[in-house]
Amino acid sequence: MEKINQLRVQIAGLKAERLTILRQGRNREEVRGCIDAWLSAAEQQGRDALQIACERALAGQAFTPCHVHGNAAVFEAPGAAPLSLDMGPLLLAILGKSAVKKALSGMVDALPEGLSPQDKVKRLKTIEDELYSLEVAEEAAIVDAELAGESVLRRPDARPEIILA
Repeated sequence: MEKINQLRVQIAGLKAERLTILRQGRNREEVRGCIDAWLSAAEQQGRDALQIACERALAGQAFTPCHVHGNAAVFEAPGAAPLSLDMGPLLLAILGKSAVKKALSGMVDALPEGLSPQDKVKRLKTIEDELYSLEVAEEAAIVDAELAGESVLRRPDARPEIILA
C-alpha cells in the first residue's frame, strides 16, 4: 500500500505542475514584451491627447486632456453604455515611459518565470509520458495488492484505458 501512496503523490504532483503550466499563458519575457508594446502605444496616445488639449486651449477652449467615454447619464437609462476613463496614456505622457516601466519591472520580476512556448510543449509532453508510466505502475501495484487479498480503491480520475488494459 505504501508503494501505491508514493505513486499517487507523484501523480498528484505532476498533475498540479501540468495545471500550472497550462494556466500560465505567457512567460516573463513575453509579459515584458506586452508591457513595452502598451507603453509605446499609450505614451503616444497621451502625447497626442495633450497636444490636442494644448491646441484647443490656445484656441480659447477649455483644457481637457482627459476624455470620458460612454454614457455619463446612466441614471436615465440603466444598462446604457458604460462609463470609462482611461488615464494610462495621459499618465505615461506626463511621467514618461521609463518611470512607468521601472515601476512595472518589479511586478514582472515577481511573476513566476514560466516557460517559452517550445519548452512548454516539451515539458507537457514529458509530463504526459511520466504520468502514463506512473499510472501504469500504480495499476500494476493495485492488481498485485488485490491478488494478495487487499482491497484498494482506485483514484476517481484513474484512466479507464489503463485500468482495463
